Amino acid sequence: MTSFIVLIILVVLLSLYYVGNRKRVKEQGEQQEFVQSVEAGSLDKVSAEQQRAESFYAPKRKLYKKDGTEIDLTGLIRIVSNGDCMFRRNIVKGTQLYVRAVQRGKAKKEDLKVGDILLIQLPDTGVYKIREFEKSNDDNTLITFYYNTDGSHHNSSNPHRIEDVVGIVKYRI
Repeated sequence: MTSFIVLIILVVLLSLYYVGNRKRVKEQGEQQEFVQSVEAGSLDKVSAEQQRAESFYAPKRKLYKKDGTEIDLTGLIRIVSNGDCMFRRNIVKGTQLYVRAVQRGKAKKEDLKVGDILLIQLPDTGVYKIREFEKSNDDNTLITFYYNTDGSHHNSSNPHRIEDVVGIVKYRI
């Protein structure tokens, strides 16, 4: 009986905190930003609808350089990893990243460096995913990969087109 009462009190307190926090955000005019869920692993059971459902709004962040100056996040996309295939790059499920947006179809080979983490949107499904860039081919396709659980490289099953790159990861939160 006592544990039940404690549980009820805990639920009430959490509810009050949630309502109060939402009210504070509204009163202070705290800006929100969209956080896009992206796949970082196998695409076997991923859909664009599922990614939209896993995406969310969060308070806008500020990032600072080591010297204390604020980083300008204008034009950057905030994403959250939904997988562990980039664990060798310290990106696991739940890791949030800022991506420098590239206008769809406007990415250039010269902008990509070996080791860049690319945000790619698959044209046939609309699914977003992140992959590490290895090299580009003469036909504007890219060789990208992710990591297996043993740490070895796993090349993307189909080469991605440079036109499908929508951004390059710049910052980890």
